[in-house]
Amino acid sequence: MVRANDGRALPTLDGASLIDKVVVVRRDAAPFIKQGRSVMAKFVIDVRNAIPGDEVAIYSEDGELLGVGRLLLSREEALSVGRGVVVKVRHHVINNNQ
Repeated sequence: MVRANDGRALPTLDGASLIDKVVVVRRDAAPFIKQGRSVMAKFVIDVRNAIPGDEVAIYSEDGELLGVGRLLLSREEALSVGRGVVVKVRHHVINNNQ
């Protein structure tokens, strides 16, 4: 997919492995992200190769793909603020425990 207003690629879960821009979250955030909820700052462990506005792949600290979405805060902000939305999830892995 391509975003209409600026032509940037919008990756799906299938394209997540091609993204080098990654947000790593604590494992206890995984169930919420699998429900399609946004990634909150208190769960972020690391932000790699990304700046605000980038499309990122979201992984748990165990290496499990959880989803893809748009990064809203810089790495420094995400790791220091402790609250607020860091990634607006666009596509998420289906939680089989629902």
